[in-house]
Amino acid sequence: MTKILIVEDNEVNRDMLSRRLIRHDYEIIFALNGVEGVSKTLAEKPDLILMDMNLPVIDGWEATRQLKANSQTRNIPVIALTAHSMQGDREKALAAGCDEYESKPIDFSRLLSKIESFIEKTKSSSDLNISQLNPYIQKALFSNLRHELCTPINAIIGYSEILLDGLKHQQNTNIYIDISKIFTSGHQMLTLANKLIDPAYFELNKEHTFDDFGAKIRLEILTPLSTIIGYCELLVEEPGADFAPDLERINTSAQKVLNMVNNIVNLAQQQLQAIDIEVMQTAASKKHFGQQLIADAAPIAIIISRLSDGLIVYANAAAALTFVLPVAQLCNRHIQDFLGHTDYDQITSALQKNETIVNRELRTISASGTQLWMTASLQPLTFNSEPTILSVLCDITDRKRAEDALRIDAESYKSIFENALQGIYQATPDGQIVFVNQSMAMIHGFDNPITMIETVNTINYKLYVDNEWRSSFRYLLEAQGQVIGIEYQVYKYSGEIIWIAESARAVRDANGKAIYYEGILEDITQRKIKELALQREIEKLQTEINQTRNTQQVTEVGNARTILLVEDNEMNRDMLSRRLKRSGYKVIIAVDGSEGVSLATTAKPNIILMDMSLPVLDGWEATKQLKANNNTKHIPIIALTAHAMSGDREKALNSGCDEYDTKPIEMPRLLDKITTLLNK
Repeated sequence: MTKILIVEDNEVNRDMLSRRLIRHDYEIIFALNGVEGVSKTLAEKPDLILMDMNLPVIDGWEATRQLKANSQTRNIPVIALTAHSMQGDREKALAAGCDEYESKPIDFSRLLSKIESFIEKTKSSSDLNISQLNPYIQKALFSNLRHELCTPINAIIGYSEILLDGLKHQQNTNIYIDISKIFTSGHQMLTLANKLIDPAYFELNKEHTFDDFGAKIRLEILTPLSTIIGYCELLVEEPGADFAPDLERINTSAQKVLNMVNNIVNLAQQQLQAIDIEVMQTAASKKHFGQQLIADAAPIAIIISRLSDGLIVYANAAAALTFVLPVAQLCNRHIQDFLGHTDYDQITSALQKNETIVNRELRTISASGTQLWMTASLQPLTFNSEPTILSVLCDITDRKRAEDALRIDAESYKSIFENALQGIYQATPDGQIVFVNQSMAMIHGFDNPITMIETVNTINYKLYVDNEWRSSFRYLLEAQGQVIGIEYQVYKYSGEIIWIAESARAVRDANGKAIYYEGILEDITQRKIKELALQREIEKLQTEINQTRNTQQVTEVGNARTILLVEDNEMNRDMLSRRLKRSGYKVIIAVDGSEGVSLATTAKPNIILMDMSLPVLDGWEATKQLKANNNTKHIPIIALTAHAMSGDREKALNSGCDEYDTKPIEMPRLLDKITTLLNK
């Protein structure tokens, strides 16, 4: 049954709306404020949310923003319900992330139609879940998509390489440099396509829907693609360009890539329909021969033995090398010849119950009498029509010998431990300190190790400035086995805060269970103070450099019509500024939002072209600051973005931008917008 969450603080409205929806076979759950609405959504995973905007604790606008910012809930449709019905409310709701908007009093027929539409879309989208595809079909899908997308990208690289070869004696010219940028951007796109359209990368990032997959492709590839299209148009405008035919081929291929990227979801669906599923399934059933070839060549020991009596019926070369017997002789032996009776009985008992054994440590013996340690993973297998045991064995003898040597050296290590100049400690996995040396105690402001251990272990003593960070540190230590050179802050016994650098490792028993953690640390407070002072000097110097550069740009610009271009991508800055200068404008440059605000205040440009995805201060916030300043609020601002997502234009206008344009830039359209705003 379809589940709907109603987030509404008015009891009468909740009752009326829920009863009418229940009549249409919807399951209804409630939340009475914005915080509860976010919590219920995460816990219950409803199919759709009806969100009142005027809520206690946090309002519906903020609750919606939080839901749309969370990867677990961002795809759940949200319909905004408001009694305001004020001009701009619908745009505000969509900008906050709502998928639809409905004003009170509710027109139930209209609302029901919107709900049914969203539910139908959700169902069709959920049918297209890449992660649920048969692995062979999934692999074929990604292979076909990569071929489709990489073919025009390879054409871009090929034709640009031809042009560069023809211009190899003109390497210092602008034409050669611009085509080199096209060539570089093409390779960048090819690398991104091979990385993103890959089952392993897809599984790692858990983007399991076609929509998420398409959004990721668009976001990554549009930037280098915009560069290629822009430079193609720039070069075609060069007078008497005899290389125009090849540039047109590059531009045609780039436009084909742009069309594919913008319609990647539809392309994926078409490719999926084109795959012959029956052929793929037949291929899966015929993989046995290939698997045997892989097993023969595997670098770890693989053995198949009969479940009934332990007779070995298959062994690969690595197994023969491990047990010091030729493959033919090994296959006439019984697996219990190499295992202790207790281990063998426990293993066969578990496998007869159809259980699987993973990474069990076993003591074994080779044919030459050498004792070995193995980690074994075993599972039942039907081989040649009879029940057998598949054993995958990894030799860990060297590791076990090293552990034994470590235990033997423990006493001598203890002496080093106590007298070292650095702080050294041992602690249990749950954080209780077992041992510290004198240097460790002194670093933390204690007179001796015993006082430190008693204080830290027996009272509510706060040692770490950031306990959450310490929990993350322990997680990394458990997962990786060791960490090196981690820097953090601690409290001395006196309350003073100091900086510590620590390296630590987890010591484990024969079964891999952590026995204790041990680490070595030193006080790096003086070094951190010097680093902070140096950082401040660098920031001060950078500020002076920026101010000098801004003053120079203001002097150069004078009173002519000037465009401030705020763009962090070097190639896009170069391409766009040169095309604007050809059109008669003077161009000044800022490479981040903070510098853009500063330069707009000092240079007073006639118009600003603002990229929205900027470092330091993004385009949205930079625009808001400029429009809030009486000295700059009159300057027209055109938003430039590569996102081209639903709601971006409304978001740009709501933040104060006067116009909006998407990348890749269509130059005539942009020039028309600039002229229109300057003539107002």
